[in-house]
Amino acid sequence: MAMNIDKEKVQEVIARLRQLQAQAESYSHQIGSVQASLSDHEKALLTLNAIESMEEGGELLVAIGAGAEIYATLSSKDRIVVGLGGGVSAEKDIKGAIAIITKRQEDLSVSHKRLTEILVGVEAEAQKIEQSLQAISMQMEQQG
Repeated sequence: MAMNIDKEKVQEVIARLRQLQAQAESYSHQIGSVQASLSDHEKALLTLNAIESMEEGGELLVAIGAGAEIYATLSSKDRIVVGLGGGVSAEKDIKGAIAIITKRQEDLSVSHKRLTEILVGVEAEAQKIEQSLQAISMQMEQQG
């Protein structure tokens, strides 16, 4: 009878471990998405800062996707279209656009830190469970 209880306990522990592994994978994917977004925001800020120091009429090389770029002329630094969320965009001057993107970048950094802390906790709990499983396995072997 004791052997059955141990097997049930092992099955419960294994189920919990699998659940934690799935959570860890989910958090890892979320962290990857946040990192990609942080990278996009950093590129946008670098570009806006470079544009801020340019004269109107200056020539730019603009990425249009798929590794293609076109030459463009800077007609105005006072009309930057920035997404505000929910499919809504607004025209801002360059300082306003930089402020919006910087704020979003800060929020993303906070999210990244929080997700990373959660992931570390989940991984630590999974590691404890793995150690527990090893101990249970050794006990079961000794019981025969």
